[in-house]
Amino acid sequence: MDTTPHRTTPASKAPPPGITATEAEKTASAAFSEIKAKSIQLDQVMAKYDVCKISPREIDALIEGMLMIGQPLNADILMLSSFGEDFLDHLAEMTGQPYDASVQVDMIAVANDQRGVAIRAGDTTENWDDFIAFLEKFQSRVEAYLSGSKTAYGPQQPE
Repeated sequence: MDTTPHRTTPASKAPPPGITATEAEKTASAAFSEIKAKSIQLDQVMAKYDVCKISPREIDALIEGMLMIGQPLNADILMLSSFGEDFLDHLAEMTGQPYDASVQVDMIAVANDQRGVAIRAGDTTENWDDFIAFLEKFQSRVEAYLSGSKTAYGPQQPE
């Protein structure tokens, strides 16, 4: 005869040992609230910028703001930073080619142009495709935030 105790709740649903179900629910609720708050903070930072009209100086400010609230430094953020003032200053020192850090450009158009260069050179476009998708998602997220549209975390309104 089997004397092994049987669980009524799957192990993945059971709270960790020493934590009651109520405590686990409170912890999960607090974690979700923190995620929601960070998402709203990220939306607020992003809403200050338009990737279709942004300068190298603004790119650096955008990235700094995103990183300050906990946005991970990923491939898309690194790619975007290569169009920022800090990187372009370094490039200008190396090449001797001046540039104006206040001139706004359409980053989606720039990325599409760079994708075209890659195609003509016979290079892969995967990185540019990913970057363009990131910029388009960024822009649509900002537009949704500014319009007060409901997101996965609920309705959001600019401050």
